[in-house]
Amino acid sequence: MKVYVTETLQREVDIEASDEFEALSKLEELYNDGEIVLDYSDLVNTDFTSTTNSKKEINIMGEIGDFCNQCPSHTECPESECVLYRIERIIEDGFYEV
Repeated sequence: MKVYVTETLQREVDIEASDEFEALSKLEELYNDGEIVLDYSDLVNTDFTSTTNSKKEINIMGEIGDFCNQCPSHTECPESECVLYRIERIIEDGFYEV
């Protein structure tokens, strides 16, 4: 079984620039030149996943009719009760890919 560890590193860097675009360009140049190297002290998150709990593909359009017969057009039911609404939130939160 394949399992995965994903580390997210992040560091705040002060850059003198006239705007955001210039600041990001300077930051990217410093990073690419090796002047900024992130290390373990920059760790902000670690995720452990496997092939069984990683993102799964689903066919949403095929599932809507089975579960949301009261409002197939997704216009009449309260959002908290609508299956389509809940599926859309799951996708937006990154738990599933379509």
